[in-house]
Amino acid sequence: MAAMNKLHLGWISGVDTAPPPALPAELLPEGLSSHTAIIAQSGSGKSFLLGRLIEELILKTRAKVLILDPNAEFVRLNEINRDSWKSKATKRLFDAEDTLSNFRAAWAEQHFMVASNRPGQSLDADESDSTLDWFKFRIDWGKLSTAEKSQYLGFTSRADPVEVIMVDLAERVAKSIKAGYRMSEYLKALSRMRQVSAQENIGTAAAGRQMPDDVNTTFFKEPNIVRVLANANYLSKLAIWQTSIASNFVDRRLTKFLDSDEISAFVLDLPSIRDTNAQLVASHQVLSLLWERSRENWATAVAEPASEDERVPIFIVIDEAHNLAPQDADGETRAEVREKIAQIAAEGRKYGLFLILVSQRPSKLHMDVLSQCDNLCLMRMNNRLDLELIENTFGFLPENRSVEARDFKLGEALLAGRFVPQVTRMQVAPRRTVEGGRSLDTKYWATL
Repeated sequence: MAAMNKLHLGWISGVDTAPPPALPAELLPEGLSSHTAIIAQSGSGKSFLLGRLIEELILKTRAKVLILDPNAEFVRLNEINRDSWKSKATKRLFDAEDTLSNFRAAWAEQHFMVASNRPGQSLDADESDSTLDWFKFRIDWGKLSTAEKSQYLGFTSRADPVEVIMVDLAERVAKSIKAGYRMSEYLKALSRMRQVSAQENIGTAAAGRQMPDDVNTTFFKEPNIVRVLANANYLSKLAIWQTSIASNFVDRRLTKFLDSDEISAFVLDLPSIRDTNAQLVASHQVLSLLWERSRENWATAVAEPASEDERVPIFIVIDEAHNLAPQDADGETRAEVREKIAQIAAEGRKYGLFLILVSQRPSKLHMDVLSQCDNLCLMRMNNRLDLELIENTFGFLPENRSVEARDFKLGEALLAGRFVPQVTRMQVAPRRTVEGGRSLDTKYWATL
């Protein structure tokens, strides 16, 4: 069996070692078969460290990477940042084999998917250093379960039982309008239900004639139908639903990503989906589809000899994780996203799903998620309460080591857990791909 590749994340630093670059800081692939937390305040270099980690996973393993990208930092993952090899600040941190030509040759073999709703967005082929499949993010409303529809509409069986019944009845009416119904047919179904309910309330003889046989109109409750219709009208205005049969639904593209040996990464461009609730719906759909498909693959694999199991792990990168898995969730959809992430944290390992959670505020991240992480990458942090939380949560981190993070320079990090042989202080090596996000240019705004 071939030796496993170690992932070169950077260079070991500290009082007992030569300054970087001297001794490489490398991650053990077998130790990455766990969940990982990257804790770092803004401006510490976490985007570059995360980018470097993703590049190494793609280049040196067969693993797949799925990125929920809240800042559009990885939408240009297919492009190489040639300036990394030219900049005085970074060029010295490349090792002898990590050259632009070597990286360009390896990156040209990669294939990426980006789901984005940016208007008219397409990347010039001349700017791409690898194969890129850019598509509009669309969900097939008709394929969602009653529970999912109810959840996205803001209703729960416990708090809104009648509304959930109306959601279910509307599905049946929509199917009678069009077998492969879309959001538009669903709205028509609710409007017809409201009309029939009003007719029945005044005793009109025509009530119920336009309903399918399996729909009992006596269950129609006009006030509850009105509530569902109002929420559905709001939801329909979010640009995430299919508009035609030719739409590239996210479930089809995600299936292609999972089935293909060639596609390395799938990026969900969250800021391109302008509405916050729509971002939550999109995140929940991607995570739910990934979860169900991974469970199916596991069930198939365990029925066969272990020697025939060729599944590969999927690393789920969630930047600003405290927003998708908060300690306190505002709203049903955010709570459902959090629960799905917590489910993956608790049970995902046997299905080959591993979280890489990135957060500036670990105290705002749900403890059921954070406590499942067996790997820690700690960068500069000044918040005393957050550092105390890290000390108390990660038992494998030696006492008082977390306080070092107060004095870290840009790009410095402390690694601990299963992915390193011992606690390691390091300087991150340069990120080699283009960072899609952007900060304000000080040279512009700080001068007159």
